[in-house]
Amino acid sequence: MNCQDPAIRPGLVQTLVGPWQNRDIAVLSRICFRRAMACYRLALEVHTREAAPLDWATTQNNLGDAYTNRAYGKCCVNVEAAMACYRHALSVHTRESAALDWAWTQNSMGDAYTHRTYGDRGANVEAAMACYRLALEVRTREAAALDWAWTQNSMGDAYTNRTSGDRGANFEAAMACYRLALEVLTREGTPLDWTST
Repeated sequence: MNCQDPAIRPGLVQTLVGPWQNRDIAVLSRICFRRAMACYRLALEVHTREAAPLDWATTQNNLGDAYTNRAYGKCCVNVEAAMACYRHALSVHTRESAALDWAWTQNSMGDAYTHRTYGDRGANVEAAMACYRLALEVRTREAAALDWAWTQNSMGDAYTNRTSGDRGANFEAAMACYRLALEVLTREGTPLDWTST
């Protein structure tokens, strides 16, 4: 398997498919994720925690992201596998040693909690929000504007799904997060992100 093959890069799926139908896009996406995940696993054999801890943690985070976005298999199993990868990454990417990587993994862990089906739904949303808050302590608008905006958007989604507290207050908080995100995710600068916020 050639891990440099552009066909394994999920972000290129739309470019590669041309006039294919949605069914074919889904098949290609599954193939891309399988190949990407296989490459991450191979990388973990070389980038061990002992030999290259930062590379190992980054690869764990990437593998976690692949599990989170995986379109096949049981969603609940994928999310739990992703969370295990993020926990591994967080054991190396600490706030003190690699702040931006730590914040990225906190944001990813929040996304996983958002999709989690095990456990109490309300507790999962609260855990996601806690992860996003931690990420926002490092992902500030001044230090990492796009990352900050994406985390604000995710926080808005979490407030929308929140089951505790006043429903109206949660929607107001969600709208405030979306407005903040839209200050950075503009129609001109990031049109795809702007349309999904």
